[in-house]
Amino acid sequence: LGIKKYAGETITIGQIIVASSASGDPALVPSLIVELDQASDELEEAMNEPGEIHAIEAEMGDVLFSIAQLARHLNLDAEQALRKTNRRFEARFQRMQKRLVCEAKTWEELSPEVRESYWKQAARSDDA
Repeated sequence: LGIKKYAGETITIGQIIVASSASGDPALVPSLIVELDQASDELEEAMNEPGEIHAIEAEMGDVLFSIAQLARHLNLDAEQALRKTNRRFEARFQRMQKRLVCEAKTWEELSPEVRESYWKQAARSDDA
């Protein structure tokens, strides 16, 4: 497999690097989930070591790479999934901001529990 020059974004480059065929192998998904869990555990361990930003960054990269591989084997576009999630997040956040304005409140004055309830209500609006 040769590395191709590509003007896409990082997650897409990760998908290209691991791609050995146009589509993935769904039979590999269970083992990829185990690998993702392991990468997540290693990230958590690195986060528990004070001042280890380079180790944290490396482990975060491993998690992201594992997610890109999993997406490929599920025949999904990880970059597109992330874009859609970002759009949902932005829409939810905007709904929360509008609610705050309507209720003459600020985010800072809300308790963590109330913030969570605002978020859940905004998320429920995704389905509407």
